[in-house]
Amino acid sequence: MSDDPTRAADVLEARLDRRDESRLVRAGRLVAGLLGGALASDGAAASAGVDLVVSRRDTGREVLRTEAGTLEEADRLLVAVRRDLDSQSVTGFARGWHLFDD
Repeated sequence: MSDDPTRAADVLEARLDRRDESRLVRAGRLVAGLLGGALASDGAAASAGVDLVVSRRDTGREVLRTEAGTLEEADRLLVAVRRDLDSQSVTGFARGWHLFDD
């Protein structure tokens, strides 16, 4: 892939997306989070059931989907990805976030 100078944020967008899970799975995640938060000495909590999604602006096609962790982790991840989208070229972003094999 050639080094395209186009800013990644002009081509791609990032968002948090709730995973399509059954009510039973969501209830289990809630219980695990409550128990984990109550029992964990480091304050770690269970996954929030959200994914970080990066998609093309023109087609909406997803180019990256990954579990985003807890709500706090998801927020930090989204900020980092949006910062990279704003400051890097499409090619630079794709390389940095491993969107294609080298």
